[in-house]
Amino acid sequence: MGTRSAISLQRSAISFRRSAFHYVVSQASKLRAEGLTAFIVAMGTRSAISLQRSAISFRRSAFHYVVPQASKLRAEGLTAFIAILTAALSFSQATPHFDVASIRPNTSADRGGTMRPIAGGYSARNLSVNNLIQAAYNVKPWEIAGGPAWVTTDRYDLDAKSEGNPSREEKLQMLGALLADRFQLKVHREMRQTTVYSLTVAKNGPKLQATAPGDRGYFRPGRGLIEGKDVNMGTLADLLGGSLGQSVIDKTGLTGGFDIRLEWTPTEGERGYDFDDDRPRDSNGPSIFTAIQEQLGLKLEPGKAPMEVLVIDHIERPSAN
Repeated sequence: MGTRSAISLQRSAISFRRSAFHYVVSQASKLRAEGLTAFIVAMGTRSAISLQRSAISFRRSAFHYVVPQASKLRAEGLTAFIAILTAALSFSQATPHFDVASIRPNTSADRGGTMRPIAGGYSARNLSVNNLIQAAYNVKPWEIAGGPAWVTTDRYDLDAKSEGNPSREEKLQMLGALLADRFQLKVHREMRQTTVYSLTVAKNGPKLQATAPGDRGYFRPGRGLIEGKDVNMGTLADLLGGSLGQSVIDKTGLTGGFDIRLEWTPTEGERGYDFDDDRPRDSNGPSIFTAIQEQLGLKLEPGKAPMEVLVIDHIERPSAN
């Protein structure tokens, strides 16, 4: 129960109430008649919402009744009862929600997508559910496992906001709750042995130019292209990971920002292979592994390492607004 989100707990309120009710009834012969009557009335008439609002007072009254009856309950029965009660009380720790939210399929042929923060929420256009999961759970594309193909192919527009001035962390929690509500999303995290790349300095040393003081920093990824100014090695590792679809760990030991221009010929299946730009495609160009050694004096070394991934256990296409 400790791993269920507040949303799933709220949806299971009725089943929890029934479980508690049936358990208490089964103990009828071991409880004082007047105590049983009072408790059944309390459990039978309180809704999940009233349980949430009066969690503190309910906890006190329930425990004040249960403790004197401990000698009349089997040890395992008391343990089960307290577990059910604890689950019900956790309703009081509800995840924040958007007050208004709209999710609509985007059937345009546009390639790009955007997501920008607005007062109290987010506005997104032409994004996949995978993109939204990345934002809500702060993970990279290759750190998500499972789910049907439409999670990355179907596109949606999203508008969601709440009253007040929620923090960034609260808005991301709201986004996660919205995905759980509209897409029936259920996830868990686990460690898996995955392929990773280490970014290291090549044998003959780096071929990098430090960015001149005062130059404005930027980076621009494209099809077979990474370029920018004042790019540090951690950012370069993330950009390379985005192209390879695998985690890249910076082990260069290099600090500071550099002018970067890396060009290669992407292979089919590599992220960005279908990216459309004005540069000609050179089928005889170097691979990303060759290019990074020749052009930057760096090296990508493959290996295995345990990495935390977010596993999609269940997801459905969204319900109507």
